[in-house]
Formats: sequence, C-alpha cells, structure tokens
Amino acid sequence: MPDDGFYTITNNTTTWGSFGQFWDDMGDNSPDHKGYMMVVNATYNPGLFYVQTVDGLCENTEYYFSADIYNIIVGDNWIKPNVSFLLNGQEVYNTCVIEETHTWETYGLSFVT
Repeated sequence: MPDDGFYTITNNTTTWGSFGQFWDDMGDNSPDHKGYMMVVNATYNPGLFYVQTVDGLCENTEYYFSADIYNIIVGDNWIKPNVSFLLNGQEVYNTCVIEETHTWETYGLSFVT
C-alpha cells in the first residue's frame, strides 16, 4: 500500500493484508488477468498525481480521453477521490467527489484540437 500522497502500480489489492478493513480488495479493470492499475493514496494537500504529455495530435480532430476510476476506500472517515483532467494546465473536466460504489466507473471528455 502506498503512503499518503504516493501511488503504486499493482494488479490487485488483496495482498495488502490488514488494510482490507479500510480498502476494497479488488483487481484491475481489464479482461487481461495480468493487467495492472495505478492505486493513488490521497493526501490532504491536493495536487497533480499523474502528468502525461501527448505529441503528434492532428489539428481539427476530435479526441476522447477517459479514465476508469474505482473508489476503494471503505467508510466515511477518509479522503474521497475528486479528480480533475487538465489540458494545457487548464481544468477541463472534474469528476466531483467519487462515492464508494464498489465498481469501476468511467470518467472522460471529448475535445477538439
């Protein structure tokens, strides 16, 4: 399990032992049994947790960006996910608070270059 403000890449959370009472035991969201996911442990100071530069996009073309997100926290005494997508440093989409649904949810946006 990652410390506050850090993340780890894993394909399931069941091996984290005692944290099972606070986090759902679950695997990645792909049909590939060898698939992986990024698990982010929130911090009380919001900030960037993943940045990716994309080159080679075509002008006047519609693109779709999305992420499958699962709130693995159990209970109300923890930070709930609230994820923003930024393009060129500007927020273009916000998930708002992601509640505990025990399922993967897809969040995303379309944009034109």
